[in-house]
Amino acid sequence: MTSTRRMSATCALALGCWIGSGGCADDSAARGSNGDVIRIGVFLREGGDSSDEILAVRQINAAGGITIDGESFTLELVRVFDGASAEGGARAVERFVEQGAVAAIGPRWSSIVLGDAPDHANGAAQAAIEHDLIMVTGSATSAAITTLDDHDLVWRTVPSDDIQGEVGARYAYEDAGARSAAILYRDDAWGTGLATTFEGAFEALGGTITAVEGFDPELDFAGYAFPELDGVFEAQPDLVYLLAFNETSQITHRVVQGGYLAAYGDQPPLFMATDGSYDTNTLNNSAPEVVSRLVGTVPGPTRSDPVFADYLEAFEEAGLGPGDTAWPYPYDAVYVVALAIQAAQSTATSDIKAELRAISTADDGDVRVGPGDWADARAALEDGEGIDYDGASGPIEFTAQGDPGRGYYSIWQVGRDDDGAFVFERDEDSSIDF
Repeated sequence: MTSTRRMSATCALALGCWIGSGGCADDSAARGSNGDVIRIGVFLREGGDSSDEILAVRQINAAGGITIDGESFTLELVRVFDGASAEGGARAVERFVEQGAVAAIGPRWSSIVLGDAPDHANGAAQAAIEHDLIMVTGSATSAAITTLDDHDLVWRTVPSDDIQGEVGARYAYEDAGARSAAILYRDDAWGTGLATTFEGAFEALGGTITAVEGFDPELDFAGYAFPELDGVFEAQPDLVYLLAFNETSQITHRVVQGGYLAAYGDQPPLFMATDGSYDTNTLNNSAPEVVSRLVGTVPGPTRSDPVFADYLEAFEEAGLGPGDTAWPYPYDAVYVVALAIQAAQSTATSDIKAELRAISTADDGDVRVGPGDWADARAALEDGEGIDYDGASGPIEFTAQGDPGRGYYSIWQVGRDDDGAFVFERDEDSSIDF
């Protein structure tokens, strides 16, 4: 990637107190003199926190917050556990509305956004439509989200899996040299969409798909034998495309225990995963024989991008965790919502929607702003100028469907740190623009 993106020095400010994973107390930092706040909801996942969202809120508030008609407002996060289910996500939307949130960030899983096919009547998206609440997700990547009849209420800063599946197929065929591939996928909205896209793109390049096997994401994987592996390895494919979350570690051990690699002799297959397996704990609980042959795709730029590198540094300096746990998409989701409110001079849903595309897309004369540039962005808008926000994750530029129209993917591989633990290593030359 050769872009010359920039990041304001304000992004590296020391940003105050540390907020633990369970704490929900005053994430808004110092409030305005009259105590006025604007609340934004965050869908919390089990065992997780909202560190990237917290960083965005701290920075915006430290730079003076949002001003509407000359009155200052600080941002406050309303964090609600999504229950790791569509129904839990829908209930979270109701909680956000009850607590006065004007928009929500998340959910993290596509299945929570969508709910059950074909009508998706029980997901968070449907609840958002019923309550007229804007959702901007930084993690839900299913291609099915793009075509939702969502009244322009469901947006995302993370790209669709239609792009990730094509990127993975190109890498598998053109760079890794695979001519045959089998797919093992999590049978939900996320996994089925990625499996379909990869299959079509790989075959279009000239490759052969030897098997497509789905597994039930509701299973107890601790004792599950994964009989689907019989079909995956029957034709001894060059590559196994693995679409899983924390089940990844169990799958890799079943591959070894089942003796599936023995038939390959000295030429074991390549295993390819996605951002679903991009988790250090999952990696270090997996079978070394598989991990040593594992590569994957992940949305986002590499550290060679100066904006992303500065974002990771700011994340660490804020005491929110090591840089490899940062995920810039929810951060950008908070930023675009806040900028749209500032541009609209309103917290009304219709007014926020009307500004989201404008603040993320470059027009002649627009002031270009990035992470940490809140004061500059607010000043430009107050002066009647347009802005173009290029985020920590990439340029964004929302499409008519509310997806990012531009951004980056990179390829990760697996190495070991000084203590011998497995770590992810992004190929700094692999950043792919879309």
